[in-house]
Amino acid sequence: AYVRGDRPARAAEVRWQKARVQSQAGLHLSAAGEFNLSAELYKSAASQTPSLQDFYRDLSQFMEGWSRIETAREWHSEEAYRSAKEAYGHARLALESTRGWTPLGEHYAACAALEEAEAFSHEEDPEASSRAFADAAKLFETFGAAIAFWEPPISGIDEPAGRSRWETIAARRKAYCLARGVLEDARLLDRNGDHAASARRFATAAGVRDDLAREEEVLESKRELTVLALNSRAWQSVKEGESTHRAEKFAEAARLFEQASETTTSRKAGLVARGNVSYCYALQSGTHLLSTHQTEYYPGTKKHLESAAHYYTEAGMERASKWTRATERVFDGLVYLARAEAELDPGRKTEAYTLAERSFDVASRFFKDAGYTGKQKQS
Repeated sequence: AYVRGDRPARAAEVRWQKARVQSQAGLHLSAAGEFNLSAELYKSAASQTPSLQDFYRDLSQFMEGWSRIETAREWHSEEAYRSAKEAYGHARLALESTRGWTPLGEHYAACAALEEAEAFSHEEDPEASSRAFADAAKLFETFGAAIAFWEPPISGIDEPAGRSRWETIAARRKAYCLARGVLEDARLLDRNGDHAASARRFATAAGVRDDLAREEEVLESKRELTVLALNSRAWQSVKEGESTHRAEKFAEAARLFEQASETTTSRKAGLVARGNVSYCYALQSGTHLLSTHQTEYYPGTKKHLESAAHYYTEAGMERASKWTRATERVFDGLVYLARAEAELDPGRKTEAYTLAERSFDVASRFFKDAGYTGKQKQS
């Protein structure tokens, strides 16, 4: 015969297992709901079974923690990184209030820090993002050391089971944070006009992400890492093209961005990738324009830049839209300058020089607003 607390406890375990299945399928909100129901059932079991009261209360808090974790994962998938950070903070508090799973609170404190870094990156602030990713990496390292002395109270049931699995997760997330920091450094170098150094940083970040994507078991995370690796490889090619003036590098980058667009499930990431494709084709056409001085490349260059700016604006990437508009004005200025140098009539020559100067001034302002100091100086 069952003791009085058996029935809610068994029902709680069923909800727990159902939540795990939903989580693995990427149904994070449904999983959060099931974990929450499991928490309530364990709370009921605790009130009905005095002899197991502490144990069931611990499980109730553990389930509450996992409900918050699944909520955070849903916010992350929607790119609402600051909301994800808040949810991970609540998960940390729930886990730290338990007796058996207290060390996991440190892990989710690190996850909260990681979401803040993602938020800074999303807001196009590479300097703050790089610092935040470094901070998150340190927290994952601290957790990895602390977990070495922990044994899960219910081995084989809790998710994911076992100390060694948590150590692996901590090491991978630390590596991810370090790679993301390198990527943000690459973006910062690019803004300052150091394309060669930026390309090397993008290559380093891509290599780490390729490795992490191969090792990742969760399809949702594997896809996200694959997209990041593709984007890093693509930006490496863009920066190599800018530093060497090789048009084929931009075509190579466009193909990689197209793959990223086809792989991602994020609407914003898809829009940005399509904007990047157009931007690369513009740079390819613009490189031919500069090397041959043949103005037939000019309309195509402008068309691709306008398309890129449209996608960036739709994705909410205001800085990207501004530097794309700035690049368009640079090409306008170069065409006016070439026209002025070829013009024999003094009046028309002066007019063309004036238009070129205005275009470069507008480009300089756009680059400044976008934070690209290196480009501002060049224009």
